[in-house]
Amino acid sequence: MRPAEEFRYLVLAAQREGNRLLGHALKPLGITTSQAEVIRILHDRQPLTLNGLGKLLVCESGTSPSRLVDRLVAAGAIRRASTESLLAEPVRTARSRGP
Repeated sequence: MRPAEEFRYLVLAAQREGNRLLGHALKPLGITTSQAEVIRILHDRQPLTLNGLGKLLVCESGTSPSRLVDRLVAAGAIRRASTESLLAEPVRTARSRGP
């Protein structure tokens, strides 16, 4: 195996392991790693449009993460400030949201 290929596989393995560990740490909050990325970006850069958010996301390949955002709005993790912008809400654990 060439050194560049070996390096690529090592990076991918580290990424997979980091994603697995993050997913495990987020489980008590009831959110996925992709959802955590949206919340973090909005926390740092709000307000953002859906398109603006899509351009900053690593977890989504398109520029319109509407389904991901819709799930977070339904869960109360983020809200639509207007038809154009999104805002992060304080993160609540799955237990504090109730049944």
